[in-house]
Amino acid sequence: CNQGQDEWWAHSLMFPPGYVPPPVASVWNWGALFDFHNSSPGGGQPNFMVYATPTGLELHMAGGPNTVNRPSDPGYYSIAIGPITKNVWYDFVYHVKWSSGSDGLFQAWLNGKQVMNYSGPNLYVSQSCYLKIANYHTALGVPVSVVHSRVVMAHTQADVQIGSGGTPPPTVPVPNVVGQTQAAATSAITSAGLTVGTVTQQSSTTVASGSVISESPAAGTSVASASAVNLVVSSGECGWPDTSGGHERHHQRGPHRRYGHAAVEHYGGLRQRDQREPGCRHERGECFGRQPRRLERSDATTTTAAAACRDEGPRLRLQRQWQVRHPVA
Repeated sequence: CNQGQDEWWAHSLMFPPGYVPPPVASVWNWGALFDFHNSSPGGGQPNFMVYATPTGLELHMAGGPNTVNRPSDPGYYSIAIGPITKNVWYDFVYHVKWSSGSDGLFQAWLNGKQVMNYSGPNLYVSQSCYLKIANYHTALGVPVSVVHSRVVMAHTQADVQIGSGGTPPPTVPVPNVVGQTQAAATSAITSAGLTVGTVTQQSSTTVASGSVISESPAAGTSVASASAVNLVVSSGECGWPDTSGGHERHHQRGPHRRYGHAAVEHYGGLRQRDQREPGCRHERGECFGRQPRRLERSDATTTTAAAACRDEGPRLRLQRQWQVRHPVA
């Protein structure tokens, strides 16, 4: 920045959740975050500075024929913006005409609202300035960080407006859709400016079929607009086929055969059918505590068969030994 230059600048700043502001009791209770610093090696206040204090954020100006060292010195100017809010973006835009005289200009906007309109010297006589992205602060004894993004310099306002390039994407909270139907969850997610990602089916004994068991990222998480939210949707309880009314279908002897979600295997004269849904976990012939249906005999002899199921990808395998000791009535 040099005498007579007319420039537009923009940058974005965020205070993460762990940010610690300067303490009220400190002697040097300050934090310099972004500034245009005067070029002289002899010190002095920066010509412009985004400044953190115990009570909030401020903008400071300094310039003129003499180097400014204290806020009480001639040529010093400051305004308060307000308390610091964490985990949100502060999007600054500046219009500057650099000058050590009265024709200097410094205008500032924050998140689209003008917060400063300063006229007067913003350089020191015979000096220029340079940009510093900073995090100078009072010693606090703990790590303190800030996040800088989107530093842009141009010669027109249109070139530095939000969306002109390098802009941090707006963030939105993930809505809570757990317990909602998949259709309602999809509507809530898209209404929030997000998209539905992967939808996984999983059996559940507590969540109704078609309703959301969980979501990722979790509800309340701040994510970039248009981000995907993955869902796990209940497919209901897994179980064994309903044979009420005598309509259970028996298949011919032979290897595994698939009928939709049904898998069937035969051993000797015994027939067993296991109906499962995606996500069911079968252990020791049970499905979450339900006993398998009894084996049916096709002859009058006693037969031993394997009749417990284990999930083996798309097919079920019979593993457990079942002893049939009496003819089936």
